[in-house]
Amino acid sequence: MMGLYTLFLPGKVNTSWAERFRRGDEAALSYVYRHTLPALLRFGKVYLDDAELLTSLIHESFLKAWEARSAMQDLCHVYRFTKMQVRRKCLRHAGKPGAGRLPCVILADFTLAEAVYDIPAEPDEPPPDPRLKTIQRLLSCLPYLQSRTLALYYDQGLDLAEIARRLGTNRKKVAAELAAGLSFLRKAAAAPAGGPRKTANASLKEHSLL
Repeated sequence: MMGLYTLFLPGKVNTSWAERFRRGDEAALSYVYRHTLPALLRFGKVYLDDAELLTSLIHESFLKAWEARSAMQDLCHVYRFTKMQVRRKCLRHAGKPGAGRLPCVILADFTLAEAVYDIPAEPDEPPPDPRLKTIQRLLSCLPYLQSRTLALYYDQGLDLAEIARRLGTNRKKVAAELAAGLSFLRKAAAAPAGGPRKTANASLKEHSLL
């Protein structure tokens, strides 16, 4: 846990490691790997419950980051790039989505966007997020194209071009449907404690679903 915090600390040490990473120093790759692997394993379990496969996909993701090393701005950039690669690869290997997996994945992405430094929680299991039930309930309320787009993007890991081909439309339309669905779910999931139903119903009305 402290390893990941160390990676995000400002200062000459991490600036030097980032520069060495960009230059192709394999010691810098090992430095990033050592400090981020536990966090990436915890993150990947949200999407894929197969430790051996997950580890393999993480290694592939590090190789992707290494191939793109010249574009990495700092160690935070390396970590987030690798993390998004892990997410995409896990979704592609997850196969048929398990019961309740789609809301969990969407909520995980919300959490990523909300975290300033993207530091994971302590290894102990956190309490269930109350937003999960709201997302689970409201997914069925979305228009078909939005719910289908969300499923293809989050459950199957398809990119916008692939979804557009699957649905017989264009990338711009897919991006708009994805953004609309996520905006609706995010607003509903942001309901204050004790009042999720009222906020969710207001979101539904605004979404022209009631």
